[in-house]
Amino acid sequence: MTFAFQMDSLEKRAVAAGGRWLSCLRRALYILAIAYSIRFTSFHGDWAEIARVDILNSMGLALVVFAAAALLEDGRRIRVVLLAAVAIAVVSPLVANLSWDWAPEVVREYLEPGFGRGHFPFFRARRMWALA
Repeated sequence: MTFAFQMDSLEKRAVAAGGRWLSCLRRALYILAIAYSIRFTSFHGDWAEIARVDILNSMGLALVVFAAAALLEDGRRIRVVLLAAVAIAVVSPLVANLSWDWAPEVVREYLEPGFGRGHFPFFRARRMWALA
């Protein structure tokens, strides 16, 4: 919600589309930095633990993706974000059934449903069938 308020506030102050996007992208990267900072403070030599994806990482990724909406004006921005959210929900079962063997573990942690320890992927769906 605060992300949407930030976009609206920047638009009302007549900040250019690129400036709105950079501001929103900075906030998204700030959330990701907090997520990794928390892990570094409790680091005990296991580098795989640093790359684990939890809810803050997932929020950061979603904010990075949706920061592009700041490039649009108010009415179009709302429609595009709603359509993107529906598209993610529709595509999630398909993504869940793809083979992710090719992807590095950190990519799988962020995107593949059910992979790893965090269980907070960008695409959230259970595998329903196995694609050959």
